Amino acid sequence: MLRRTSAALAVAIGLLIVPLGVEAAPTPKERAQASTAWTAGKRLVSQKKLSEAVESFRRANELDPKAQYQLDLARALAASKSLVEAQQLCDAISASKEPNIQRVKTAAATLKTDLDARVPTIQVEVTGNGAASALVTVDGETVQVGKD
Repeated sequence: MLRRTSAALAVAIGLLIVPLGVEAAPTPKERAQASTAWTAGKRLVSQKKLSEAVESFRRANELDPKAQYQLDLARALAASKSLVEAQQLCDAISASKEPNIQRVKTAAATLKTDLDARVPTIQVEVTGNGAASALVTVDGETVQVGKD
């Protein structure tokens, strides 16, 4: 009984030591599928089929989250007017630790600058009784009053 308990404890401790949030590297099959999806996305963009291209790039990114796949997804999202999501991808690329992607990071920074100018902002000023407890929603999302 003690041996089983010790073995179970050793496994539990081993699981705790594994860094959280670390994902397994894609398999060769997943890399090949991602490359195929990415190539299809590039073709779909050239055919002006943006929603289908976005889905292909999403699939590529899910299978093998490479910065180039994220950049092309961000570009397709920007072209299809999903500007905020495209901005978020550009931020993720900038923070990426993937090696040898300076060219992709530069392109993402350029895209982000363009998107920053295109994303509309709104300023709401709530005054009067109950202003402190006002509830503001934008696109169905609650926005905290008093925050930028």
